[in-house]
Amino acid sequence: MPFENYLNEKNYAFEKHNNYYLIDVPDFQVYINELNALFNSLEKRDIKILPFDKASGLQFNQVHALRSLKQWTLYFNGEPLRQIIKERRIKVLFQPIYDFKTNTIIGHEGLIRGLDN
Repeated sequence: MPFENYLNEKNYAFEKHNNYYLIDVPDFQVYINELNALFNSLEKRDIKILPFDKASGLQFNQVHALRSLKQWTLYFNGEPLRQIIKERRIKVLFQPIYDFKTNTIIGHEGLIRGLDN
């Protein structure tokens, strides 16, 4: 199988199961970038990837991190931030900096948050 040949060529340790692979990669972002060269746009949409720490094991609350290869690629290319800026989903807050010795506000810290859809 070509995918398994790729994994062997990269010396990635992997386990093949019925409908998924467990793959041990040293750098997840590099791995995502490598996969982009292997698959077409339809495959990138359909391939689902769930990163987790093998030592800790898979926990149910990690399922929210399951994303398609396409979504991971967009994430690592900064697409979520670009969308927040483009759609003007930004909230600016000013947090006071307080001097407890003099009981006064001596300045403000500006905070910017991107809002979820």
